[in-house]
Amino acid sequence: MDWIKVKVKHAEYDFLDAPDNVFRAWIMMMSFVAGSERTPTESQLKIRLGEKNYDDLKCHALHNGYDLRYIMEKVMEDVFSANSLRRMGKERQKKYREIHGSNSLHNASHNADITPRDKIRGDKIRNNTVVGEFFDYFLLKTKRAFTLTSGRASIIEARLKTHSIEQLKKAVDNFVLDTWEDRHKFTDIVYCIGIRNKIDNLEKWLNWQPTKGTQWKKP
Repeated sequence: MDWIKVKVKHAEYDFLDAPDNVFRAWIMMMSFVAGSERTPTESQLKIRLGEKNYDDLKCHALHNGYDLRYIMEKVMEDVFSANSLRRMGKERQKKYREIHGSNSLHNASHNADITPRDKIRGDKIRNNTVVGEFFDYFLLKTKRAFTLTSGRASIIEARLKTHSIEQLKKAVDNFVLDTWEDRHKFTDIVYCIGIRNKIDNLEKWLNWQPTKGTQWKKP
Protein backbone atom coordinates (compact mmCIF):
# COMPACT_ATOMS: atom_id res chain seq x y z
CA MET A 1 0.00 0.00 0.00
CA ASP A 2 1.48 3.33 -1.06
CA TRP A 3 -0.54 5.68 1.19
CA ILE A 4 -1.38 6.13 4.87
CA LYS A 5 -4.23 7.74 6.84
CA VAL A 6 -3.71 9.71 10.04
CA LYS A 7 -6.13 9.77 12.97
CA VAL A 8 -7.46 13.32 13.55
CA LYS A 9 -6.85 13.14 17.31
CA HIS A 10 -3.19 12.25 16.73
CA ALA A 11 -2.65 15.01 14.16
CA GLU A 12 -4.44 17.78 16.06
CA TYR A 13 -3.42 16.95 19.62
CA ASP A 14 -1.07 14.07 20.39
CA PHE A 15 1.65 14.92 17.86
CA LEU A 16 0.97 18.63 17.37
CA ASP A 17 3.77 19.70 19.72
CA ALA A 18 5.90 16.56 19.44
CA PRO A 19 9.66 17.01 18.88
CA ASP A 20 10.70 16.87 15.22
CA ASN A 21 12.39 13.49 15.55
CA VAL A 22 9.28 11.99 17.17
CA PHE A 23 6.99 13.39 14.47
CA ARG A 24 9.23 12.07 11.69
CA ALA A 25 9.54 8.67 13.40
CA TRP A 26 5.72 8.49 13.68
CA ILE A 27 5.29 9.10 9.94
CA MET A 28 8.17 6.77 9.03
CA MET A 29 6.75 3.98 11.17
CA MET A 30 3.34 4.18 9.53
CA SER A 31 4.93 4.37 6.07
CA PHE A 32 7.07 1.32 6.89
CA VAL A 33 4.01 -0.71 7.90
CA ALA A 34 1.99 0.43 4.87
CA GLY A 35 4.84 -0.21 2.42
CA SER A 36 5.74 -3.66 3.72
CA GLU A 37 2.10 -4.56 4.45
CA ARG A 38 3.01 -6.35 7.66
CA THR A 39 3.60 -5.48 11.30
CA PRO A 40 7.37 -5.13 11.89
CA THR A 41 9.16 -6.38 14.97
CA GLU A 42 10.67 -4.03 17.52
CA SER A 43 14.19 -4.73 16.22
CA GLN A 44 13.10 -3.94 12.65
CA LEU A 45 11.59 -0.65 13.80
CA LYS A 46 14.79 0.29 15.63
CA ILE A 47 16.77 -0.34 12.46
CA ARG A 48 14.36 1.65 10.28
CA LEU A 49 13.77 4.60 12.63
CA GLY A 50 16.98 4.63 14.63
CA GLU A 51 17.03 3.32 18.18
CA LYS A 52 16.80 6.74 19.88
CA ASN A 53 13.98 7.90 17.61
CA TYR A 54 12.12 4.66 18.26
CA ASP A 55 12.51 4.99 22.03
CA ASP A 56 11.39 8.64 21.97
CA LEU A 57 8.35 7.77 19.84
CA LYS A 58 7.42 4.88 22.13
CA CYS A 59 7.63 7.10 25.23
CA HIS A 60 5.58 9.84 23.54
CA ALA A 61 2.83 7.37 22.60
CA LEU A 62 2.71 5.86 26.09
CA HIS A 63 2.50 9.36 27.57
CA ASN A 64 -0.63 9.90 25.48
CA GLY A 65 -2.21 6.65 26.61
CA TYR A 66 -1.49 4.08 23.85
CA ASP A 67 1.36 1.98 22.51
CA LEU A 68 2.85 1.81 19.03
CA ARG A 69 1.19 -1.51 18.25
CA TYR A 70 -2.20 0.25 18.39
CA ILE A 71 -1.08 2.68 15.66
CA MET A 72 0.35 -0.13 13.53
CA GLU A 73 -2.86 -2.15 13.88
CA LYS A 74 -4.82 0.83 12.51
CA VAL A 75 -2.48 1.01 9.52
CA MET A 76 -2.87 -2.73 8.94
CA GLU A 77 -6.66 -2.30 8.93
CA ASP A 78 -6.22 0.05 5.96
CA VAL A 79 -3.84 -2.44 4.34
CA PHE A 80 -6.42 -5.24 4.61
CA SER A 81 -9.10 -2.93 3.23
CA ALA A 82 -6.92 -1.90 0.27
CA ASN A 83 -6.02 -5.52 -0.47
CA SER A 84 -9.69 -6.47 -0.39
CA LEU A 85 -10.51 -3.76 -2.93
CA ARG A 86 -7.56 -4.88 -5.05
CA ARG A 87 -8.83 -8.47 -5.10
CA MET A 88 -12.32 -7.29 -6.04
CA GLY A 89 -10.81 -5.31 -8.91
CA LYS A 90 -8.93 -8.36 -10.16
CA GLU A 91 -12.09 -10.44 -10.00
CA ARG A 92 -13.95 -7.83 -12.06
CA GLN A 93 -11.15 -7.82 -14.65
CA LYS A 94 -11.24 -11.62 -14.81
CA LYS A 95 -15.01 -11.63 -15.42
CA TYR A 96 -14.59 -8.92 -18.07
CA ARG A 97 -12.00 -11.02 -19.91
CA GLU A 98 -14.24 -14.09 -19.72
CA ILE A 99 -17.07 -12.13 -21.34
CA HIS A 100 -15.19 -9.98 -23.87
CA GLY A 101 -12.08 -12.05 -24.52
CA SER A 102 -8.43 -11.40 -23.76
CA ASN A 103 -7.88 -9.41 -26.99
CA SER A 104 -10.54 -6.80 -26.33
CA LEU A 105 -9.71 -3.13 -26.78
CA HIS A 106 -10.10 -2.59 -23.05
CA ASN A 107 -7.48 -5.20 -22.20
CA ALA A 108 -5.12 -4.01 -24.91
CA SER A 109 -5.28 -0.48 -23.53
CA HIS A 110 -4.88 -1.68 -19.94
CA ASN A 111 -1.87 -3.88 -20.67
CA ALA A 112 -0.16 -1.12 -22.63
CA ASP A 113 0.14 0.90 -19.42
CA ILE A 114 1.79 -1.89 -17.43
CA THR A 115 5.54 -1.43 -17.04
CA PRO A 116 8.01 -4.30 -16.46
CA ARG A 117 8.23 -3.17 -12.85
CA ASP A 118 4.46 -3.52 -12.46
CA LYS A 119 4.61 -7.07 -13.76
CA ILE A 120 6.58 -8.17 -10.69
CA ARG A 121 4.02 -9.64 -8.37
CA GLY A 122 4.36 -7.38 -5.36
CA ASP A 123 1.98 -9.31 -3.17
CA LYS A 124 3.84 -12.57 -3.75
CA ILE A 125 7.17 -10.90 -3.01
CA ARG A 126 5.97 -9.40 0.26
CA ASN A 127 4.45 -12.69 1.34
CA ASN A 128 7.61 -14.65 0.57
CA THR A 129 8.89 -15.21 4.09
CA VAL A 130 12.31 -16.39 2.88
CA VAL A 131 12.86 -13.17 0.93
CA GLY A 132 11.68 -11.13 3.92
CA GLU A 133 13.84 -13.11 6.34
CA PHE A 134 16.97 -12.53 4.27
CA PHE A 135 16.24 -8.84 3.68
CA ASP A 136 15.75 -8.27 7.41
CA TYR A 137 19.06 -10.03 8.05
CA PHE A 138 20.75 -7.84 5.42
CA LEU A 139 19.42 -4.66 7.09
CA LEU A 140 20.45 -5.88 10.52
CA LYS A 141 24.02 -6.68 9.50
CA THR A 142 24.60 -3.63 7.29
CA LYS A 143 22.78 -1.25 9.67
CA ARG A 144 21.05 0.36 6.68
CA ALA A 145 17.40 1.37 6.20
CA PHE A 146 16.69 0.29 2.63
CA THR A 147 13.15 -0.45 1.46
CA LEU A 148 12.30 -3.83 -0.02
CA THR A 149 11.53 -2.63 -3.53
CA SER A 150 10.52 -5.01 -6.31
CA GLY A 151 14.00 -4.60 -7.79
CA ARG A 152 15.77 -5.67 -4.60
CA ALA A 153 13.28 -8.48 -4.07
CA SER A 154 13.88 -9.80 -7.59
CA ILE A 155 17.63 -9.94 -6.91
CA ILE A 156 17.02 -11.97 -3.74
CA GLU A 157 14.53 -14.28 -5.46
CA ALA A 158 16.93 -14.93 -8.33
CA ARG A 159 19.80 -15.86 -6.01
CA LEU A 160 17.56 -18.10 -3.87
CA LYS A 161 16.90 -20.21 -6.97
CA THR A 162 20.55 -21.29 -7.04
CA HIS A 163 21.77 -20.77 -3.47
CA SER A 164 20.46 -21.46 0.03
CA ILE A 165 19.53 -18.67 2.42
CA GLU A 166 22.46 -19.76 4.60
CA GLN A 167 24.83 -19.06 1.70
CA LEU A 168 23.28 -15.64 1.15
CA LYS A 169 23.67 -14.83 4.84
CA LYS A 170 27.31 -15.95 4.72
CA ALA A 171 27.89 -13.53 1.85
CA VAL A 172 26.40 -10.72 3.96
CA ASP A 173 28.61 -11.67 6.92
CA ASN A 174 31.71 -11.33 4.72
CA PHE A 175 30.37 -8.22 2.96
CA VAL A 176 30.14 -6.24 6.20
CA LEU A 177 33.75 -7.13 7.07
CA ASP A 178 35.05 -5.30 4.01
CA THR A 179 37.48 -2.57 5.11
CA TRP A 180 37.48 -0.62 1.83
CA GLU A 181 37.22 3.03 2.88
CA ASP A 182 34.43 3.82 0.39
CA ARG A 183 32.36 0.72 1.11
CA HIS A 184 29.72 2.86 2.88
CA LYS A 185 28.90 4.41 -0.52
CA PHE A 186 28.22 1.00 -2.07
CA THR A 187 26.15 -0.98 0.42
CA ASP A 188 23.01 -1.69 -1.59
CA ILE A 189 22.06 -5.31 -1.97
CA VAL A 190 23.29 -5.59 -5.56
CA TYR A 191 26.87 -5.05 -4.33
CA CYS A 192 26.43 -7.94 -1.91
CA ILE A 193 24.58 -10.68 -3.78
CA GLY A 194 23.74 -9.20 -7.19
CA ILE A 195 25.52 -9.26 -10.54
CA ARG A 196 27.00 -5.92 -11.58
CA ASN A 197 29.38 -5.13 -14.44
CA LYS A 198 29.51 -8.88 -15.20
CA ILE A 199 30.83 -9.56 -11.68
CA ASP A 200 28.91 -12.09 -9.56
CA ASN A 201 29.09 -10.40 -6.18
CA LEU A 202 27.44 -13.32 -4.40
CA GLU A 203 30.23 -15.71 -5.43
CA LYS A 204 32.77 -13.00 -4.67
CA TRP A 205 31.63 -12.58 -1.06
CA LEU A 206 31.03 -16.29 -0.50
CA ASN A 207 34.67 -16.96 -1.34
CA TRP A 208 36.08 -13.78 0.19
CA GLN A 209 38.91 -14.02 2.67
CA PRO A 210 40.27 -10.95 4.52
CA THR A 211 43.84 -10.29 3.48
CA LYS A 212 46.12 -7.89 5.30
CA GLY A 213 47.08 -4.95 3.14
CA THR A 214 44.45 -5.69 0.48
CA GLN A 215 43.80 -2.72 -1.77
CA TRP A 216 40.07 -2.44 -2.31
CA LYS A 217 38.78 -1.28 -5.67
CA LYS A 218 35.50 0.33 -6.61
CA PRO A 219 32.94 -2.44 -7.28
